[in-house]
Amino acid sequence: MIFGNGISSPSGDAGIFILDVSSNGTQTLYYLSTGVAGSNGIAYVTPVDMDGDHVVDFVYAGDLLGNVWRFDLTGNSASSWAVTPGPIFKTPSGQPITTAIQPDFVTGPIGSTTQLMLFFGTGQKFPLTNSSTVSYETGTQSFYGVWDWNMTGWDAHNSSQFAKLSSSTVGTLTSLGSPYTLTTSNLTKQTVAIDATTQDRFISSTSSVCWAGTSTCTGGSTANKSFGWYLSLPGTNSAYSTTTYEQTVYNPMIVSTAVVFNSILPAVDSPLMCTPDKDKGWTYALDVRTGGPIANFFDNPGTSGTNNLATETIGYEGDASGTSSEVDTTNGSGGTNYYLIFQSTTGGPGTPIKINPAANISSSRQTWIQLR
Repeated sequence: MIFGNGISSPSGDAGIFILDVSSNGTQTLYYLSTGVAGSNGIAYVTPVDMDGDHVVDFVYAGDLLGNVWRFDLTGNSASSWAVTPGPIFKTPSGQPITTAIQPDFVTGPIGSTTQLMLFFGTGQKFPLTNSSTVSYETGTQSFYGVWDWNMTGWDAHNSSQFAKLSSSTVGTLTSLGSPYTLTTSNLTKQTVAIDATTQDRFISSTSSVCWAGTSTCTGGSTANKSFGWYLSLPGTNSAYSTTTYEQTVYNPMIVSTAVVFNSILPAVDSPLMCTPDKDKGWTYALDVRTGGPIANFFDNPGTSGTNNLATETIGYEGDASGTSSEVDTTNGSGGTNYYLIFQSTTGGPGTPIKINPAANISSSRQTWIQLR
């Protein structure tokens, strides 16, 4: 059993717990600390099996200070388990990570070698209490796709190989010293705009990601120095001198070649408002390789917008809450009736969103009932 130490831990530290239960019921609890304290903590953890042997190798997690950590569990004994020195990535101040890190094994961005990408958004929801209302993180929040380039140690001892760079190469490309923590300056930014008519989110032109250490995208001061991509969530809601910001507090998921997540633009609650405000939400689908749009992923997201919604839309206002579930209504027979289903921000079930993912996925029955 692996879990984070939670938000507002007494020590203010960020770390993970690993509970080992033997066949005779003996329990041994381990705690792996990041060593970074100060109103910090880890909400979600994501175990990853790198070679398909059904044994956890790495655990990824983000903390309240915006650090992305990798915990190495490849050793045969618990005494060798430890956090990889230094965070992989750090968000700007005021961008906490309270969702799970969604990993994906991607082929294509860097030749034919599999690349381990990490996807996560920023934001934070403070729940309702007896003395305070629901509140959210302030300031602009973002969504990220970051390459874990540090695979030299793994590749040296395993047949499953991944795209990698040496520490010395990373230092040369980024001017970073050990522990080589990446920031937004090491990523390619995709600029998001809002369609004035439909409120859908779109990218008018996708920036090329010139991957660090490759021989493509030559020219320019930033060529061949990118370790991924990011975008800033554009939504704001202002009323009575109060502003809320669009953010990510729900876990992302991988649907074929897309990373899919639901954002929320919190309502502005004020006793002076005659009509209560309601939360709004957008369902985003981004190409895992670029952070750009996937043509026709959303089935007819809007018909009256001023932009080419079929090819440029990355965010559809469906007011989705939580993490969506992907459903194939053709019972896995290879049809094209795929939908995202979810709970609505306004309560009750939301209207399913029809999608057109790339034809490289298969579906299977998830639930059943026995009739007597």
